[in-house]
Amino acid sequence: MRDVARRVYWGGLLCLLAAAALALYLLRTPAREAAHAPRTSSSVEDAPARAGIVPAAADERRRDPLEAQPALATEPAPEPAGESSAGGVRGRAVDALGRAVPQVTVQALREGEARPTWSGTTDAGGRFTLVGLTPGRYELELTSATHAPAETHLEWSGQELVLADVVLSAGAVVQGRVTDVGGAGIAAATLVHVLGFVGLDGG
Repeated sequence: MRDVARRVYWGGLLCLLAAAALALYLLRTPAREAAHAPRTSSSVEDAPARAGIVPAAADERRRDPLEAQPALATEPAPEPAGESSAGGVRGRAVDALGRAVPQVTVQALREGEARPTWSGTTDAGGRFTLVGLTPGRYELELTSATHAPAETHLEWSGQELVLADVVLSAGAVVQGRVTDVGGAGIAAATLVHVLGFVGLDGG
């Protein structure tokens, strides 16, 4: 009887230990699986947001698209017609009363040269601007269909220069025929205007 009681005692004790070990194993298994489970991409991405950190890409998407555009380069406005450019020579043709004389032909001849270096006409305000000259001495010849020719001289150093007004006297057109005492025409005759009198140069 004692042997039977011992066996029953030890058998019950072993069953209790086995049941306790099984229960402990079952309790630890879910926690272990959760600890070794891989993180999902959503949890990784949401972690910075929960901490108040905004990814750079998301921040760029929330910005105003106009702020990301570079400023457009602007080209300098062209100079208005008739305005002086740097290094030019400006002048004005006027009559004896200071009124502008338009459509005056202006020619610039470099000292020692027969052909003009620059040629142009005055605008409605009598203004002209010489450009493209090289430093040196020049003679300006101004001719007009309504006024007598005029000349002026200048020495240009390459810097912008404004000339004094060039005054053109009111002119007149003389027409006629030059003949000898017999009435024959004289070719290549020279007319001289002196103090209101038009005479024939005997030469």
